[in-house]
Amino acid sequence: MRIKYQEPKTKNQKPLILFTLSFILFTLSFLTADTHIPPGDVSGTWTIAGSPYIIDGHITVPVDSTLIIEPGVNIVFSGSYKFKIYGRLLAEGTVNDTIFFTAQDTTIGWKGLKFYDTDINQQDSSKVEYCRLEYGRQGSLIYCSNSSCILIKKSIITNNLDGRGISCGNSSPTIVDVAITNNTSEGYGGGISCTDSSNPSLINVTISGNTAMWGGGISC
Repeated sequence: MRIKYQEPKTKNQKPLILFTLSFILFTLSFLTADTHIPPGDVSGTWTIAGSPYIIDGHITVPVDSTLIIEPGVNIVFSGSYKFKIYGRLLAEGTVNDTIFFTAQDTTIGWKGLKFYDTDINQQDSSKVEYCRLEYGRQGSLIYCSNSSCILIKKSIITNNLDGRGISCGNSSPTIVDVAITNNTSEGYGGGISCTDSSNPSLINVTISGNTAMWGGGISC
């Protein structure tokens, strides 16, 4: 006589499945949660776990403060906002984990990284490495005013509308292995603009496809 095996009936099987699915959905929503940054001062560390960081207003790294951005983090500007640095910014990605600075709406854009008076205030050097800065509008993607202790390395600066790739005012940053492409300016310098005795160091820099009224690639 053969006895056919049957799975035991469990009354609680369906609730268990629903609980498991709910737990999975909750976990996935947590892993992909956005971090919204309101207007004001920022410092500390932006981690990959908190990425993407949605910027909802003008933000500032104050004097004697440091903001560290971990490799692979995405910074997305929800409007036409500035990222002002009076202290120190360490945005250091890696060859496999680029840090992105971009715009939520590419027609509105954002207004770029603005380094102000870091030489005058004797701040430690800032670094922008393995980063991609894109879709700015009406402002340089990187602007340095009285700020020479800036290292821009292994990065791409591209698709800035009505603004330059890099602007230097009385500043001499070091720019190494950087591509500056497809940026436009209605005035001087689509790729790079240098004024007020600026003397940046350019090493293995590609400047291509930029346009301006005067000096599409570089204006000094």
